[in-house]
Amino acid sequence: MLKNTLTEVLELQTRYTDRDTAPMQRRGELVRNSIPSLLRDWGVRPVADGGWVPFDAAVHGKDGIGRKSQVPWVRIHSVELSPSSTTGWYLVYLFAGDGGAVYLTLMHASTNADHDSLIPRSHGELAEHVKWGEQVIGGWIEDTPRLVRSIVLHAPRSKVAEAYEASTLCAFRYPVHDIPPEHELLADLRAMLVALARIYEHVPR
Repeated sequence: MLKNTLTEVLELQTRYTDRDTAPMQRRGELVRNSIPSLLRDWGVRPVADGGWVPFDAAVHGKDGIGRKSQVPWVRIHSVELSPSSTTGWYLVYLFAGDGGAVYLTLMHASTNADHDSLIPRSHGELAEHVKWGEQVIGGWIEDTPRLVRSIVLHAPRSKVAEAYEASTLCAFRYPVHDIPPEHELLADLRAMLVALARIYEHVPR
C-alpha cells in the first residue's frame, strides 16, 4: 500500500546519511522501485485509462547519484514535455529531510544539470515560472481543499532543497503521523494529474 510505503520512507529519513548504509539502501529500494511501481499500477495508469491524463505519463524515483540525497523524490511527468527532472513541469513526491512529512508537489524544474551536478536556478527565474503557473490554474488552486502554496523540507544538508521549495506552485502535505488512506491519496493524485495536464495544455510548443 502506498500509505505504508510513504511512511516507511519518512521513518528512514530520520536515519539519513549520505553514505550507502543499510537504511539508505532500503530507502533507495522504496524510492527507486517500490513507490514508482505502486504509482504506475495503482494510480497513474488507472487515471490515464479513465481519460484524465491526456499525456504520456511516466514515473521515476531518485535518491542520489553517488552520495545519498537528503530529499529523495518520486517524479510523475510527461516523457515529451519533461524528459528529465531539470526540464519543464511535473508532479513529485518530495520527502522532508527530517522525516516529518511528504509532499505531493506540482512544480517546475528547479535546477539545471552540469555534468553530474545539479545547479539551482535563480529565485527570479523560479518566481517567473510559479507566476505563470498561477495564471494558468490559480483558480483551481484556490478552490481545492487542503492544498498549500508553499512547502518546507527541513533539509539543511541539501544543496537543492531551497530551490525545490521556491519552484513549488502548490502541494498536498502529508504529515508522517497523519498520512490519509489510499482512496484519499488516489483522489489527490488524480486531481494533481488533471492540474498538470492543464499546465501542459498551455506550455508553449
